[in-house]
Amino acid sequence: MTLKELREKRKNAETKRVAAKTAIDALLAESDRNEGVMSAEQSSQIETLEANYESATNTVAALDRQIAREQHPSTATPVVPGRRAGAEDGDIDPPAITDVKAAFTDDPKKGFKSHKEFFLAVMKPDARDERLRYLAAAGSDEQSTFSDSYGGFLLPEAFAPGGIMGTGSESDPLVGRTLSIPMQTPSIKMKYRTDKDHTDSVSGGLKFYRRVEAVVATSSRMQWGQFQFTAHDLTGLTYETEELIQDSPQSVIALIDAGFRTELGSTLLGEKLNGTGVGEYAGINNSPAKIDVAKETGQAAATIVYDNIKKMLSRIWGMGSAVWLANQTCLPQLMSLVQVVGVGGMPVWQPNAREGAPGLLMGLPLFFTEHCKAVGTVGDLLLVNASQYMEGTYQPLQSAESIHVRFLNNERTFKVWTRNAGSPWWNSVYTPKNGDTLSPFVRLATRA
Repeated sequence: MTLKELREKRKNAETKRVAAKTAIDALLAESDRNEGVMSAEQSSQIETLEANYESATNTVAALDRQIAREQHPSTATPVVPGRRAGAEDGDIDPPAITDVKAAFTDDPKKGFKSHKEFFLAVMKPDARDERLRYLAAAGSDEQSTFSDSYGGFLLPEAFAPGGIMGTGSESDPLVGRTLSIPMQTPSIKMKYRTDKDHTDSVSGGLKFYRRVEAVVATSSRMQWGQFQFTAHDLTGLTYETEELIQDSPQSVIALIDAGFRTELGSTLLGEKLNGTGVGEYAGINNSPAKIDVAKETGQAAATIVYDNIKKMLSRIWGMGSAVWLANQTCLPQLMSLVQVVGVGGMPVWQPNAREGAPGLLMGLPLFFTEHCKAVGTVGDLLLVNASQYMEGTYQPLQSAESIHVRFLNNERTFKVWTRNAGSPWWNSVYTPKNGDTLSPFVRLATRA
């Protein structure tokens, strides 16, 4: 076959390839307009078109190689399997592997003799080492083949002492402590009694009066407020290549599932504390009912003293249900709390530490979380009665995967989503008949 005939044949194959891709895109676009619903006929059409596209792509690639050989017959050098094209004498190259796929499947070292040989291959990705092709994590913009931060090459299991490791996330100390609200609709409105000011009435306006005989009784009226609770969508999305899913020595799908669940817990805890309330949870730190306890006169920056703790405790509403939340940078300050006695002092928290219960402060549980601010900044130490924080789920956690969204990239799409809401329901502090105002959310103000 002449060079002209090869080019004409390649042109026809490319035309078929483009036509198949265009038809696939059109069917997927139509499915998107129908909210992802696809008929059996459309699915069958896509499968046929996918096969045509793959066949045309392979034909184009084969013809490109044949055309290159025809154009430069003297420079075309056969590539030894396991050795990069154009390698020169003296270059460090892996030994030839006659069946890379078989080596990957059967050999726990995936064709590499040692850690050194594997890492040398990874350090020279331009080598296009055939053995790395089956360890490649991805080949797209989301998961770049040579991007270490996204798992460029999976470590052969013979070289991986404990599989794929991760730090995970801290547990949410507020789980089970918040007020659970059932949601049958995406948005619900709830009445509440305006009863936070007890200076005149503890029931939101109702009163009792002593009545003199033959005198008309005095009436009173309860005041009401309305709280709107709206669920918002929370979605996690990722792409993984089919090669990674099929060939990885680890269970990639299980890792993705575990990763999303870990991220979800951290995201929700962060929103419970710091959420803006706009398209997400409303956080405790943004509640209009929070109370900030001022620092002591002359208190040094970035410190916590015993008087801070006592005053925070005196301002909490519902003390029996409260917990402390703190950033771990507060730990040295908390461990140094001292009750001054004459010219000396007595440790406040050390007895608990000696008894093996460092998680109690003033008899209440203490949890450390990275979502609290660093020591010295408002929000580094919180005292929270989480029963006054509402959480509701309209759509429980769901997951789905698709081979169609990024079919041309040979990637599978994974999505996890839920629709939920969270917010403190108090809109003001509690004013008792006598004494200081109280709140279920108390913070230590900035010590700068």
